[in-house]
Amino acid sequence: MKTLATIILSILVLAGSLPASAADCMSAANEEARKTGGEVLNVVSSGDGSNVSCEITLRIPGKDGNPPRVVTRAIKD
Repeated sequence: MKTLATIILSILVLAGSLPASAADCMSAANEEARKTGGEVLNVVSSGDGSNVSCEITLRIPGKDGNPPRVVTRAIKD
């Protein structure tokens, strides 16, 4: 699923229909998912070109038989 989202995002960026800040947020979200072993559920970017912030939502696998957790994090770019 992450691979499909990355492919679609790459196509949109290359086609010029997605602002660079959104691509930066997706990149940051993928990095957080990689670090936590989670899956990216949602990415929202806000702000202007010089001051971008990202809100990412991840599903992180549970440990010791617990269900997965959904967490939302704010990341400054």
